[in-house]
Amino acid sequence: MKRNILIKGLLVGAMFSVSALADMTVDKSAGILTITSSTNGKVTAKVIGPNDKVIVNERYEGNSFTWTPSGEDGTYRYNVRVEGDYAGGTVEVRDGQISKEEE
Repeated sequence: MKRNILIKGLLVGAMFSVSALADMTVDKSAGILTITSSTNGKVTAKVIGPNDKVIVNERYEGNSFTWTPSGEDGTYRYNVRVEGDYAGGTVEVRDGQISKEEE
């Protein structure tokens, strides 16, 4: 009986985890990086610039993250989570604009 209850609990937990997944969209235009999730949640966003300097490290409630490059040129890494959803990659910044996108 206890084993049956445990299995049911695990199945319900697994179903909840799958249904909680969202879709992330990443838009990299010349001057802005926008990442949007199809669901709201706790946003954790980090942007790491040249020389591994942390440029952005934010946590807030919502479904999107927007970053406009400012500062030195170079390669910037980004990692954004909205609850269980994740998007990450790099962008190349030249003259304050996103000039080349890399995944």
